[in-house]
Amino acid sequence: MNIFLALLAIILLFIMLGYGADLVVLNLRQIGNKLGLKVFFLGIVLGLFTSLPEMSVGINSIAEKIPEISAGTLFGGILVIIGLILGTSLMLHREIKTDGEFKSLLSLSFLLLLPILLSLDGILSIYDGFIMIGAYLLLIWFFYLKNKSPELPMLEIVDRQIVAKELFLMVAGFVLLVVSSGLIVRLTRYLLDIFHVSPFIIGLLVFSLGTNLPEITVSLKAWRKKSSELSVSNLMGSAAANVFILGVVCSLAPMNILLNKEYFLLALTFVIIITMFGIFYRTGKKMTAKEGACLSAVYFIFIFLQYSLLF
Repeated sequence: MNIFLALLAIILLFIMLGYGADLVVLNLRQIGNKLGLKVFFLGIVLGLFTSLPEMSVGINSIAEKIPEISAGTLFGGILVIIGLILGTSLMLHREIKTDGEFKSLLSLSFLLLLPILLSLDGILSIYDGFIMIGAYLLLIWFFYLKNKSPELPMLEIVDRQIVAKELFLMVAGFVLLVVSSGLIVRLTRYLLDIFHVSPFIIGLLVFSLGTNLPEITVSLKAWRKKSSELSVSNLMGSAAANVFILGVVCSLAPMNILLNKEYFLLALTFVIIITMFGIFYRTGKKMTAKEGACLSAVYFIFIFLQYSLLF
């Protein structure tokens, strides 16, 4: 196959991947609204479903016996979400209010740093996977208790045809996810054999952008609808979901992590960007456009340094 055609096909498949996830997310959001979930908790839940592309790529990378692609995608995805997408969202919204609570910030920050801490020994084992899964479930339970409504929600009476249509679109979205992610991984394996680039680095620098198309879509829609709270909570939920998915992948296929310059640059950037996020989240119970610009700057510096080390 021609290399140019393979690259073009991967780009088109990533667009299909994002569209499939969007179909699932939009219909699931309707369910959340009918159940009366608060906006912030709804965003956390949506974060898991906007991470469906990462889950699809992870499962297919295991099937193709190159789980390092998934690891790079999920590590890089967290930086994309906090640095690029959240930073851009802050610049669009100008200002996003936060609860500023230390417990919420500490629990989320610890979860996001967990993959780096567990991989410092050069391996992500089955037990590391279970730890990440357990930590994610505890975080979701914590946010549920914090945001649940004391009153029972008013359930809407809906037309069966509307429900059937939503279910059909959800199934169609899942089919798109499975098919497109499988083809992406297979085409990438073909390119890896040609260029001899580390699967981890490909996931870190390239796949982390492509699989976050749903997060970009949700953030833009939240900006247009002036729902900044949904934007930031969805992004935080998606970043946390990346840790959960990495836990699932590791529990199915343990992987070695090469402790080289690229890895330690990644670890340092993780610490810096999550620390900055924590400071911005706490100060004044709001995040501003200038703070968003700082987060985005850290991400672009990281990308530049990674490419410098690679070439």
